[in-house]
Amino acid sequence: MQAVALGFDHVTKYYGDIRVIDDLSLGIKDKVTTAIVGESGSGKSTLLQLANGLIKPERGSVTVFHKVLDYRYLPKVRRTMGYAVQGAGLFPHLTVYQNIVLMAQREAWLTDKIDERFTFLIELLGLDPEFATRYPHSLSGGQQQRVSLCRAMMLNPPLLLLDEPFSALDPLTRESIHGEFLKLQAAESRAIVLVTHDMEEALKLAEDLVILKDGQILQHGSVDSIKENPVNEYVERLFVSRVSQ
Repeated sequence: MQAVALGFDHVTKYYGDIRVIDDLSLGIKDKVTTAIVGESGSGKSTLLQLANGLIKPERGSVTVFHKVLDYRYLPKVRRTMGYAVQGAGLFPHLTVYQNIVLMAQREAWLTDKIDERFTFLIELLGLDPEFATRYPHSLSGGQQQRVSLCRAMMLNPPLLLLDEPFSALDPLTRESIHGEFLKLQAAESRAIVLVTHDMEEALKLAEDLVILKDGQILQHGSVDSIKENPVNEYVERLFVSRVSQ
């Protein structure tokens, strides 16, 4: 049986009176890309925020590599995670180099090790080395998103959390960065959780799917198994409406 990188055990989360996650249990496989797919308000991003401790559940627990998330030591736990969001989220006052290597510097990596990792990542994700001294505002959206992925990968974390990272990009840029993403996973295999509303993107990048609706899992399994045997009409329509676009 494949190891579980990220687990949710009977997790419930409320925002005010609204139950966003409803008694949800889920295991995300290690070294596999899992896409969490659902319409707006289904609870996709909330799951990622629960995973990295940005928010706490009212009930249930979150485990990262079989250890229950300890909110007293979140900085230590987050060193095992990379996190990238829609719109890149780069620090505007820092150069590309400074944005990417920030966490490695805080971890007191040696300069040679930092520079070696920086060079490896920007080459892997198709960034020009001359970008190192530039600031985020001077980059295109696709370039900024690549820098964000480099930053998330700097510490070579075993778990990568991606919250709609490509949704704001134009179709041509998105197609290009999808290729870089697949190259990244091939070069450094790890557990990746990709939140997306785009089923076509999920089918292209992921091996496993989690279909969410109203804070509950409708179906979880391999792309092929869900595609061939959708559990209900809603899941079937989700495939047809997205793939036919």
